Amino acid sequence: LHFMQDWKVLEVDNQRNQHYVSQYYDSLELQSFYDHHNERNNRQKFRLRTYENGIQFFEIKTKNNKGLIEKNRMLLSKEAPGILPVDFILNFSKRGAVDLKKNIIVDYDRITLLNEHTDEKMTIDTNISFSENGVSKSYDSLLILELKQKVFSKNLDTIIDLRNFDINRVSCSKYCLGILNLRDGMKQNRFKQKIRMIAKIESVAV
Repeated sequence: LHFMQDWKVLEVDNQRNQHYVSQYYDSLELQSFYDHHNERNNRQKFRLRTYENGIQFFEIKTKNNKGLIEKNRMLLSKEAPGILPVDFILNFSKRGAVDLKKNIIVDYDRITLLNEHTDEKMTIDTNISFSENGVSKSYDSLLILELKQKVFSKNLDTIIDLRNFDINRVSCSKYCLGILNLRDGMKQNRFKQKIRMIAKIESVAV
């Protein structure tokens, strides 16, 4: 398959497998979670992402009314780690920084593949775990592969190649999955099928 020839592994500081830590923020009423569950347009998620080399970015992900995802991010100062960039948030969100409170932490290991010919990116996340206030949940046997393509030039060859490996597309939000795992009594109608699928993967994994 040309699939194996076209993709290169990204290396950072001579390491291919990078550890990521994402501290998420939401309102006390979990507006981001419920906006996703209810499939609202122009919904947003907020996170502070720390890379293995200690660099931190505050990121705002917006899914607009056309179904497209936009990501805005700001590099944070090493002298003030973890401090919310209030002006940046106000510039890209109507919610504002006052509304945002720390909640779950998601950490995982990531390998990134780049396709120089098609300008595509693929990420493979393993050792995924969620934690909040001393409660934690890990998925040691789960792998999340994400294919990132430009909307105007989606490469069907890549999707076909993945299907040849029995990999079919399913949308998944790590933030929402973490909330469902760590908090009891959460509304989960939209996620039930995915939760069952993940449980099945975990039960048969070796």
